[in-house]
Amino acid sequence: MNLLAQKRKMPNYNRNYSVEEFQELLEKYQELIDIRDRVVALTGEEKFDRIISALDNRISIEKKFTCPPHFTLGVTPSKKEGIIETWDKLILDLINQGIREESISHLASKMNDMKDIYEALDFVRERKNLPLGSKHEKTFKRSFQ
Repeated sequence: MNLLAQKRKMPNYNRNYSVEEFQELLEKYQELIDIRDRVVALTGEEKFDRIISALDNRISIEKKFTCPPHFTLGVTPSKKEGIIETWDKLILDLINQGIREESISHLASKMNDMKDIYEALDFVRERKNLPLGSKHEKTFKRSFQ
């Protein structure tokens, strides 16, 4: 390679850059700021490692509580999608209420045993007034002794 060809490949560090060259980068940076603000609002955490931990925890909880397959047997694809969305909303509502993971597991296993999503919805509506797993969890005495 001759010296002239080498000069053409070398970047020119002495040139002046215009703002337009960085506009796309600034737009992407603004998108990241908006996403971070929403994630902070979702998790309630500010520090990066705590945000990641909260998101990982939320993902593992959501994976653990997937919609039971017998709820969606024999239904059209659009109804199947609606049933899965309803199930996910039920689980997220329980998570957002601050219920302990053990209590959510217990409720989800009971809902898994039901024959359809409508029974699960009725079950959750009946239980809504009972503060299961909350910090001020009540104990109920058996009335049938």
